Amino acid sequence: MRLARSPVAAGSLALCGLIAGCVSGRVANIYVLSPAAGPGTPSTPDAPAAHLELGSVQLPGFLDSTDILVRQGAGELVPSATGRWGERLSSGIHDALRMALQARLPAGTLVGGSRCETPARYLAISVTGFDVWADGRTVLTASWVLSARRGGSAVAVGQEMFREPAAAGGKAVGDAALVAAMTAAVDALASRLVALVGQPIPAQSPPSSARTPPC
Repeated sequence: MRLARSPVAAGSLALCGLIAGCVSGRVANIYVLSPAAGPGTPSTPDAPAAHLELGSVQLPGFLDSTDILVRQGAGELVPSATGRWGERLSSGIHDALRMALQARLPAGTLVGGSRCETPARYLAISVTGFDVWADGRTVLTASWVLSARRGGSAVAVGQEMFREPAAAGGKAVGDAALVAAMTAAVDALASRLVALVGQPIPAQSPPSSARTPPC
């Protein structure tokens, strides 16, 4: 025989669960990737800078969330119970890269995606792996494609792995230390990209259908 649960009993159970959650639970701290300042303040160059547009950062679907994921095994990722990202990780990496590049490149180098702006080189980034362990050990694997313009032919491609060591003694660290290690890995990627975008690339004339319209 199935017993019916009264509304009062159901409400009491829900209230008890809510109180227990408030007592035992902990509000998650919010983190963002915030790179350290680059070497010096960028200055305005004598000649106009070669403009660069930074495209969106591509991540595997399981990484692109607001969870701070900690790797515990070959196929196991566990979200932190005490911290999370303030935005999706793809947006966080993009913002951190932009800030780090702005700190290293001449002023005015980076531009947005407006169709009315000066045609710019286009840099596409794909993060294929971003693993962080409880001891702070971090591995960022990223690839990139630099084109003379958005939609143009690739003129430079590359892939590299950026590692941050474990904490001293290999002991588990807190969320803030994990975020700091991931930030350092993104900053190392930015340093690598600066060397890439500073190289001259062949000029390419866009097809008539892709020319920038008058504003």
